[in-house]
Amino acid sequence: MKKFSQSLVFKFACIFAVFILFTLAMTSVITYMNQTRFYRQECEANIHNIGRYLENLIMESGEEFITYQNYYMAHFDEIDIPYDFDEYITAKEEYETLFATMYPERNLGKDIQFTDLDPKVQAAWFIYMHEYWFLVFENARRIFGLPYTYYLVPRPEIYHMVYMIDSERTRKDSDDGVYLYLGDEYYNDPALYRVEWETWFSGENKDAVQEWNNQWGHTYASYTLVKINGEQLGLIGTEIAVSRVTRRIMRNVAAQIGGMAGVLILCVFVLLGFINNMYISRIATLEHCVSEYAIKKDTNVARSLERTLHGPSEITSLGIRISEMIMELDQYMTNLMEIKQELSATRQNAHKLNDLAIKDSVTGIRNRIAYEAEVRRLEWQLADGHDDFGLAVIYLNSLDDITDAYGQEKGNAALKKLCSFVCNTFQHSPVFRIDIDEFAVILEKDDYKNKEKLVEQFKECLRVSDGDVRTEPWEKISASIGVAVFDRSTDTTVDNVFSRAEDSVSG
Repeated sequence: MKKFSQSLVFKFACIFAVFILFTLAMTSVITYMNQTRFYRQECEANIHNIGRYLENLIMESGEEFITYQNYYMAHFDEIDIPYDFDEYITAKEEYETLFATMYPERNLGKDIQFTDLDPKVQAAWFIYMHEYWFLVFENARRIFGLPYTYYLVPRPEIYHMVYMIDSERTRKDSDDGVYLYLGDEYYNDPALYRVEWETWFSGENKDAVQEWNNQWGHTYASYTLVKINGEQLGLIGTEIAVSRVTRRIMRNVAAQIGGMAGVLILCVFVLLGFINNMYISRIATLEHCVSEYAIKKDTNVARSLERTLHGPSEITSLGIRISEMIMELDQYMTNLMEIKQELSATRQNAHKLNDLAIKDSVTGIRNRIAYEAEVRRLEWQLADGHDDFGLAVIYLNSLDDITDAYGQEKGNAALKKLCSFVCNTFQHSPVFRIDIDEFAVILEKDDYKNKEKLVEQFKECLRVSDGDVRTEPWEKISASIGVAVFDRSTDTTVDNVFSRAEDSVSG
């Protein structure tokens, strides 16, 4: 009796535990989603505000900032600024000393214009100004906990940006020291940098943020337009890491779920005590009959359950259902086994259909569907910075002539023979038939390193086959091959590489 009561209470406890876990899980998801939406709005507002804060600093500088930017764009490759500076006062004092020496009792902007200054004085002024603004952006990044802040200036070349102030320092090593690299210029693809270019070309700040994955992880980026005297000068970029927001959300959710879990667990203990006191004793009779059936396996014992339990209650109903379950158990088990076998056969058929969907029916290698899947894999690798790959494109020349002269079967034989040459040559690379007479090879690792040698080896196979007197006319195949590798300076997608490989096809 005692053992059975404990077992039943334990089962109830398991049910309530599942309920608690489900409730906590659903509450966690809903709370997380709500707080994610709220904190996203908060983060967007924060990076917008930080951008406006930096904009106000630049606006207060006025014409001085315009002079600084113009000098930067014209002379950034001529100036050396120490890489590890952490204050600008020294540079300011050096400029002021040099200015006072060369132009005593004169004031910049009143008695003399910047363009009239000696080049050495101009350079000293620029170093002081760049260190000052660099530290402004770097301190904003640190104080507000941002992964990245920067100031962009568009170049005349469309969709090119110069990272004029880049709080992520870049080194420039030279024989006489280590300096800050200036004039970083990149092609910012409008498809990826949509908000950035919309802000610049519209001449108005946008409420939208750019969301992407970069070296700082998953981030939100905001762009603030800088105008002085009606002239568009550049864009202030501020970014915030989503992981930082996620940690904050998780802490809040954990605190709320912890409190809820404590209340639910207390309620469950109270409810289990009530069930144990009010129902366990009545279940003892049911337990006795079920135990007797388990020993004797006599269906008369199952029938006696209906006669033993009386009164309209859930326990009585349970006894009746148990007796019916015992009578039908064998049938249920038989049905379950049949269903299991059917499910197993269905899974096997599904695997076979999947293999057929990605396999070329003529050559047995993978088809264009499989090739597109591999292209998606390469695109993900490009996003992570892995770009050591190339593509080889091979055409079977005169397939139509072979088919017209000797029939479809001989045309298929020619395709198979070319396929064997390709597979035997590029043994460590995936080979695909992507069109009627076209094959593609994704070159990685060893095949990527040895691509020139493999191409010559492939052409030699064709020459040997063509010179074999035992070769049937339809087997004297002619093929053209082209190879291209990913070049980060010109390529942005795998399709760029594919197009260049097709353009380079030769016999």
